[in-house]
Amino acid sequence: MIVRRLELDYFRNYAHLEAEFDSRVNLIYGDNAQGKTNLLEAVAYLSAARSHRARYDREMIMLDIDSAFIRGEIFSRDRNFVLEGKLYRGRGRQLFSNGVRLKTAGELAGILNTVLFCPEDLSLIRAGAAERRGFLDHAICQLRPRYAAALAGFSLELLRESWTGENALLSPLSVLCALGMTANGARGETLEQMEAVLGLSVEELDLLLS
Repeated sequence: MIVRRLELDYFRNYAHLEAEFDSRVNLIYGDNAQGKTNLLEAVAYLSAARSHRARYDREMIMLDIDSAFIRGEIFSRDRNFVLEGKLYRGRGRQLFSNGVRLKTAGELAGILNTVLFCPEDLSLIRAGAAERRGFLDHAICQLRPRYAAALAGFSLELLRESWTGENALLSPLSVLCALGMTANGARGETLEQMEAVLGLSVEELDLLLS
């Protein structure tokens, strides 16, 4: 997978940016607060439509601007892709792959896989289990479209429950249980794969991090 070109409009501190990248290694450097992390955040957003530091899309839109635009030219699966994200204040985002609007962020899975490390990742050690589940979810969403859809559905049902009361789920309880089982099953399989690579059990890893 190769990111060949990136274009930003009103994303974070970038009023407009056009950048081209080498197919091998790229070194991005500059003074503090010039947008290096913002650039990496934009690339990572194209992989799963999620930010590692913003809870809402509107947080990534430049101040006093109503919308932002991200466009990346990607080589993946032996073909070229153009991925686009349009972020708005007050309404939902729009995602596109080669000009076709995507129904869910899960459809981005497998086109561009990214691994992003940043100072905020120290919270994986300092914070609780919820933080680590979120990190794991972000990784799995890039690889499994069904997982991304199940996770989104599960979160939506829990949100509806909080809005309407504990006994007022809009979907049958069996649907909620099925979505939760799908999410937990994928997490378990991923942890087993991590154990095989690291040579450590999840319990042993937890002791090292505690």
